[in-house]
Amino acid sequence: MALMEACLTVLRGRDELAAEEAIYRPAIPYLFGIPEALIRMRARVANMSEPRALEDFLRDVPSGKRGETVLVRSAVASTFLAALELCRGAVVELNQGEGFGAISVARVTSVAASGPVQAG
Repeated sequence: MALMEACLTVLRGRDELAAEEAIYRPAIPYLFGIPEALIRMRARVANMSEPRALEDFLRDVPSGKRGETVLVRSAVASTFLAALELCRGAVVELNQGEGFGAISVARVTSVAASGPVQAG
């Protein structure tokens, strides 16, 4: 029987067989993105006068979606990556007192941080 199916495939051509096969298309979940986290962090940092915990910058997850771990993790990951990007751009400074400890975010206000360091 397998020989007959193989011959039928050759006679019909592979294009016709491919059209009959079902294609699996998984649902793409909604996740929090980095561009939105950057906008949110820039707005909050602009009004900051003292260091705050990184958790204060997390996006609010709707109460009905708090059980979705992928959505909650995307909120944490996008906020953390936005903080790293702002740190790289010398907008904020990130501090962590101990390994696996809380991360604090402070706005950079010094003039030296606004440009590259000049070698003398």
